[in-house]
Amino acid sequence: SSDLAIEAVRASLPYAKIESPAAVFALESAMLDVLGKSRAMPTWRLVRGPEKNEPAPPPIATLLSASSVDDAIAQARAAAQRGIDVGKLKIDGRAPAREFDRAKSIHDAIDSLGMTLRLDANQSFAPDDFARWSDRFAELDPDVLEEPVATSHWNGVSPSSLRLGMDESLFDASWRDRADASKSRGILGAFVLKPMAIGG
Repeated sequence: SSDLAIEAVRASLPYAKIESPAAVFALESAMLDVLGKSRAMPTWRLVRGPEKNEPAPPPIATLLSASSVDDAIAQARAAAQRGIDVGKLKIDGRAPAREFDRAKSIHDAIDSLGMTLRLDANQSFAPDDFARWSDRFAELDPDVLEEPVATSHWNGVSPSSLRLGMDESLFDASWRDRADASKSRGILGAFVLKPMAIGG
């Protein structure tokens, strides 16, 4: 079956003695591609199972990396013309009032382009500041707000209407317990998976 074949691929990876997560991901992808071609099916069907329908295409995001609001909006316009759906904005939780105003200006502009805003705080909020500002940032209706607080404070975050995403906090041994606890409390909205960083 496909499940057994996929498990065989994954079980063989340690024998390659590769330590780099990016290399593990590349090797697993190549092996699954070969396996899929040998069965005349695309890799997504091999992984999902032949009985599943083709998945809907995921939204495509771009990082709005410009330092000024006007330049970030210009980046978003160019991205929208290429069919990109989501503009990801890094915010600094150490200056929440300034960052809210910046994010709102960009949100209002890209909303008219049919794009969705995504926020990434890179664990920069102090827990008390995030508690005070989470409802304000929720007004911008981001699809996800990634990593609002440091990993050690994640389980102290109160539920809100924001969909919170785990990214850096997936990179330690206790991530599963943290994710289960966060999900049960209704604060976890998404995993931000980076195969090049976490492996296959």
